Amino acid sequence: MRQDLWIGTENMPDGGVKILLDGIIDAYSYHKLTHTLNNLIDYGINNISVDLSGLEHLSCAGASIFICFSSIVQGNGGKLIMANPKPNIREVFTILNSGLIFDAKDEPDSSPKISRKECPNRETNSSYCNCTFHCHRRGCYCCECLHYRRMNNELPACFFPNEVEKTHDRSFYRFMKLFHS
Repeated sequence: MRQDLWIGTENMPDGGVKILLDGIIDAYSYHKLTHTLNNLIDYGINNISVDLSGLEHLSCAGASIFICFSSIVQGNGGKLIMANPKPNIREVFTILNSGLIFDAKDEPDSSPKISRKECPNRETNSSYCNCTFHCHRRGCYCCECLHYRRMNNELPACFFPNEVEKTHDRSFYRFMKLFHS
């Protein structure tokens, strides 16, 4: 399994772009995907297909990038379509109730049944959590935190430097300003 993230792009006949991913998307590599998507949007490309077949691991941090950029391209009249996810990748999106558009051929017959269980990454997650709110999700249930923040049109604290997190402005707009300033 590839321990980093490789990103390739292909032009599509409709003027859109297909993104090919190989490896993992986590808190260390998601910035590469953010950079690629920002560049596409800066060039006015708003129809994007993402081939997930080479993706071995997707953290909640990585999933949130797709959720954030899906809102942006839809606001620009486009679509972000996810294709060929492996079962473990689809499960992340299912847990987050992401609302992302999947290629019709990739839609499952029935949703997997997800039950809450203790997070195996609790200790590691706690070391990265810079959230100043002290709720039951802090440092241990990142997927729930991401879902909760998404429902409020926000991102979790771990996406922001400490000085920005302390302002409690966790909006998508504030996140995008970090990369466009």
